Amino acid sequence: HGTPDDYSDDDMIMSIKKNGNDIGTVGMGGGDQFMVSLVSITGAGNGQGIDVQSPLVGSGNHYFSMYRYWDITAAKQPVTPVNIRFYFHTGDLNDINGSLGTPATPNQLTAYHLPDGNADPSSNWAGATSVQFYQHGATPSLTNWVYTDLGNGIGQAEFMVSSFSGGGLGYYQLGPVPVRFISFNAVSDHKNVLLSWSTGSETNSDRFEIQRSLDGTHFETIGTVAAAGNSNTTKSYSYVDKSVSSLAGRKVYYRLLQVDKDGHQLLSDVRHVNISNNGNALTLLYNPVKDEAVLHYMSAENTTAIIRVVDQLGRVQLNRQVSVIKGLNEIKLPTRNIAQGIYMAELISNKDHGVVSFIKR
Repeated sequence: HGTPDDYSDDDMIMSIKKNGNDIGTVGMGGGDQFMVSLVSITGAGNGQGIDVQSPLVGSGNHYFSMYRYWDITAAKQPVTPVNIRFYFHTGDLNDINGSLGTPATPNQLTAYHLPDGNADPSSNWAGATSVQFYQHGATPSLTNWVYTDLGNGIGQAEFMVSSFSGGGLGYYQLGPVPVRFISFNAVSDHKNVLLSWSTGSETNSDRFEIQRSLDGTHFETIGTVAAAGNSNTTKSYSYVDKSVSSLAGRKVYYRLLQVDKDGHQLLSDVRHVNISNNGNALTLLYNPVKDEAVLHYMSAENTTAIIRVVDQLGRVQLNRQVSVIKGLNEIKLPTRNIAQGIYMAELISNKDHGVVSFIKR
């Protein structure tokens, strides 16, 4: 706000980096206009954050919000993600810290984005069916936000959104961690990608949604695996993506979206695999195996290769270097001392990468 010719005393409320998207023009909405609002809520400066009472926060958790939030009403949604910069004051952080036992620094805050519903934290996010939380990171993305100190008590939070609606900033105070991931692995054998993961504990967990992306940014759900619900022991899971043969030569990204029974969501780290242009040159002679696994490997040259056996928790059970000749090679791996279960045998050379799964009985 201020005079059109003098912006020196203006207050920045938020800004949008379009990243090449046609999102219309700033206005009051309607037509191809979009309306940007930053709303201040009564109560700012009282030394307490807004404790959002929404099931999306998760059972046993708390989300203490600032007394301000942003909202964008748009006729055109972006085709690719856009950057949002949300500005706040030291006083906003002081309110949040009044609700915490130990004061938080700005980069310990968690941003939120609601694809639908009311982004006003004092409404307890009325009507919202999901929430995207952002943790502080090195670069702004669809899962991370970046803090910048602009001086004079002003802070900037930058992150990315794939659709316009509303959001804000606050402190996410976790109760018992709903799911503790131990491992998450992705391995390709050209025709399929085997995803395996394990958890150390689960509380009120409902399912894992397997998500895939070709650019590392836009993910789609391709499958679902039921979760244990409640567990204090190690649980192992797996999923086979059988639809990658058409993606030969591409890098494919995977992540897990863990969903609680109360709707709260948690994203895993991202894993990627390179889908080979060639058929798998590594095959298993017979399966299941007992005392040894016999592999056939068709090599294009005389070379050396590393071959290893990995369990579903990602632990290496066998690791050795082998010499191979051009043409067909038979490789025998001792498996007598390996416990019963499902394993992956992986061969890596300078020009090749093959994987096969087997069952040890």
